[in-house]
Amino acid sequence: MKLTLGLVGTGLLALVVSCGGEFTAQPGSSSSSGNSSTTSSGNSSSGTTGSTGGGTSSSGSGGHGGSGGSTPSYGEHECGVATNINAQPSDEPNCTESEYNCVADYAGQFGSPGTADGSKSGARFVGLYGLVVRDGFLYASTAHAIRKISIESGQVTTLAGSGMVGDADGVGTNASFSCPRGLWVHGGLLYVADSGNNSVRTVDLEDGNVVTLPFTFSDPAFVFIHPEALPTALFVGHGSGAQVTKYQLDGTQTTAIMGSPQLTNGSRGMGAWKQYIYTADPGNHIVRKMYGDQLHQGYVGATGMPGLEDGGNGTSRLDSPSGLVVQQDPLMAFIADRGNHAVRRFQPGAYQTATIAGNGEPGHKVDYSGDARLFDPTDVAIAEGFLFIAEGTVVRRIRLLEPTNQ
Repeated sequence: MKLTLGLVGTGLLALVVSCGGEFTAQPGSSSSSGNSSTTSSGNSSSGTTGSTGGGTSSSGSGGHGGSGGSTPSYGEHECGVATNINAQPSDEPNCTESEYNCVADYAGQFGSPGTADGSKSGARFVGLYGLVVRDGFLYASTAHAIRKISIESGQVTTLAGSGMVGDADGVGTNASFSCPRGLWVHGGLLYVADSGNNSVRTVDLEDGNVVTLPFTFSDPAFVFIHPEALPTALFVGHGSGAQVTKYQLDGTQTTAIMGSPQLTNGSRGMGAWKQYIYTADPGNHIVRKMYGDQLHQGYVGATGMPGLEDGGNGTSRLDSPSGLVVQQDPLMAFIADRGNHAVRRFQPGAYQTATIAGNGEPGHKVDYSGDARLFDPTDVAIAEGFLFIAEGTVVRRIRLLEPTNQ
């Protein structure tokens, strides 16, 4: 873990907590020019590795403003997630969250990081990374805490974690985390990839009691439990290294799941369809299919070829895909395509890929589909006909179905 104190913009002191070694290209500072803190071109400080997805990525670039608005500028962020500090949306909103295919703000406020609970407009997020849905609530991993959002009202509360770096079990805010990332819910427990502590934790959804599993995991990034497979096992995607770990929930064993090509920067979000598990491989810029405890070649995208291209087998391109979720009815998988500042989709059982939000240009704009702008989306979740997106300091959402079709 690395702690850095620095001035961001004019007179604003920022604390940067980097957990793990994968986040090397930082977005620009919050100066009015939108340039990086170490260059004058607006590019990232290194320009070689993107956001936590790994590989070549455009997410290190400065913000992109729409016509008629100010240019968003971005600062370094706790836990390796890009943030937006004192930045303004690029344009006035062109649609509302009730409209079909509108990429709207749902909870939190763009350009205003913080830790406050409250209404969806009054709450604040910092280090927002992972999302998962269960029984009318959206659970989000943020900088050193787990937040709970009512899907009906948007009310935000803190389920567990103090908001300060730590490694303590306990109930609610008496517990502490270090850069929690991926989340999964199973059997009344929320499983948390606590990356900075190299552990997986469980949080009781009723009382917020936090317990650490008895195994050590190297830089865990995402967690997943297949809803139908027996015996029940927890799959852990690592932020670095070349494997996914399968952990039997009875504690009897762990198994390293390998594959070819090598996982160059670990595994991210996972989802299942039938016996198959799909997992994002950001270092290779692909989504892979896993079954029989083996990771297989790319299912979406092309190995080592980042880009933003829709299409079928061999023609589609991704850039550092991060979160992934599979909707069962109607069947569709959604990807937080982090390096492209976009959300993509494909149908399991087919290879066709399409872009449903963003167009590769970083920024923040409330608009329809490809006219919207995203910055550094890390995870996605689905509930009640909406797709939710974790994006730095704000949760975005898209109505996927026409209201008459829900």
